[in-house]
Amino acid sequence: MLTTTSGSGTGSALAFEYPLLAHPTIPARYHRQVGLVRDVITAEEEQFLAGLCQRKQKRAAFQSAHFDKVISGYREMSASHWRVGIPAAVAEANEQRARGILARCYALLDAERERAFREEGQPKPAPWLAEHILELDANGTIGAHVDHLTASGTMVAALSLLSATPVVFQHTSEPEWTFSVVAEPRSLYFQRDELRYDFTHAVPKPAGAHRISIMFRDRYTVPHPAVAGRADGVSKVKAMIG
Repeated sequence: MLTTTSGSGTGSALAFEYPLLAHPTIPARYHRQVGLVRDVITAEEEQFLAGLCQRKQKRAAFQSAHFDKVISGYREMSASHWRVGIPAAVAEANEQRARGILARCYALLDAERERAFREEGQPKPAPWLAEHILELDANGTIGAHVDHLTASGTMVAALSLLSATPVVFQHTSEPEWTFSVVAEPRSLYFQRDELRYDFTHAVPKPAGAHRISIMFRDRYTVPHPAVAGRADGVSKVKAMIG
């Protein structure tokens, strides 16, 4: 658990919930491979980060379709820094504040990766890639897909901003193994290890409002033991998005 004093000024414990614990018919090996923690940031921090995301992407038009036809009504970019604004002192202050907020997410995700390495024998955690901004317009959706095997290492996570994001998961060969996770605004969710490749995931319904996700991915180093030797072509749908 992570203890934070953001917001009200009183300490509160943040810890992942594991939605699959409520689905005993799905094999136990997957049960902790999806996690969700609510209210990891405050409403004011949410507006601050959403504003930075929109300012960084202000010159980017929303795209009607991704190259693989999976995602519609979106714009995205890598975010190697959060230095937005003028003069330079303002930009640097925004960078430092954003880094402080996102550090809360990294602390939770790192703790989960270390727990999986220690308790489950999952691969040793790799360094993080730069954050990625994914914004859906009011009609944007993401079709069912599994990730490219080399798109990231063991984990993909998202900090949800502005609107709730319902994510639907379905096993690629056992379709009755289906469940959903609703990532409310200000929540952080992850999927990791075998579940990323054994289940498709989708955001199937328009929200009627903008949704922004700040995505976190760790670096691909070697094939995950669960998918070693598997070709990307076995995916029902392939995408670089998480």
